[in-house]
Amino acid sequence: MYQLQSKSVDLRAASRLLSISLSELRYLRNSWESVRMTANAFAASWGIPIEFEKRRKRGVKQFFDELASDSRIEYSERAFKINIFYRTIDVAVAQIEVRFKGMQMVAGKFDFLFPRNFVKLEVAEIKVATSNLQRVNGEDFDGDDLEREVRSFQVEFLDELKAEDVISVSSILEIIYKARIASSFPQLCKLLLLFLTIPVTVASAERSFSKLKIIKSYLKSSMAQERLDGLTLISIENKEITQTLKDKVINHFAFVNARRKDRFSR
Repeated sequence: MYQLQSKSVDLRAASRLLSISLSELRYLRNSWESVRMTANAFAASWGIPIEFEKRRKRGVKQFFDELASDSRIEYSERAFKINIFYRTIDVAVAQIEVRFKGMQMVAGKFDFLFPRNFVKLEVAEIKVATSNLQRVNGEDFDGDDLEREVRSFQVEFLDELKAEDVISVSSILEIIYKARIASSFPQLCKLLLLFLTIPVTVASAERSFSKLKIIKSYLKSSMAQERLDGLTLISIENKEITQTLKDKVINHFAFVNARRKDRFSR
C-alpha cells in the first residue's frame, strides 16, 4: 500500500502491484488452514486463548417454505470462516477489481512506451498504438506526427533503449533531454510527460487536507489566509523544511523585520 501511495510510482507499476495483490488475496482465500495455524501460533505466543467462544444456539422458528441455506451456522469457527474471513477477502478483491479497472485500461494504452516494448515495436504496431491514443486524446496529439516521431526515435536510439539502466518511461524522456532533441520530438515528449504526470492515487491531496484540518480548527477560525498558507506549506513540506539551514532562515527573517522597523521609525 505504501508503494501505491509513492509519488514516484507510475501507472504500469501500480497496475502490476495491484495484480500481485489480487493474486495474493485469492491465494489467501484458499489457505484457511494455513492462516488459522499461523493465527493460533501468534495467539499462543501472546497468551491469548485460541478457542472460539461457544454460544448457546438460539432457537429460530422454522417455516415450511425455508431452504437449507436459511439455517444458521452452528459452529463458531465455521461461522468466523464464512462470515468474516471469506467475506472480508471477497470485498477487498471486488473493490480492487472495480475501482482500478480504469487504471489498468489506461496503463494498457501506454504500455508500448516502456523500453522493453518500445524496442520490439513493428511499424504496424506503432500505427495501431498511436491511433488508439489519438482517438482518445484527439485534441492533444496529431496521430500522423506522433507515429512518425515514435518510429524515428526507435530507429535512431535503438542502442540507447536496449541499455540495462533504461527500464522506465522516465528513462526515455531523459534520453531525449540529454540529447537536446526535445524540439524534434514534441508529440512524443508531450505523450511521455502526460503518462508520467497521471496521478495513481490522491494520497498526497488527502494528506494535505488532513494537515489543513489540524492547522485551522474552529479554535483558530480567525487565522488570516497568508498565515494559513505559510503554515500549511511548512507542514506539508516538513521533510524539505527540516533540511533547510535554520540559521539562514532566522537571519533572513530578522533582517526583513529590521528593515521594516527602520522604515516605520522614519
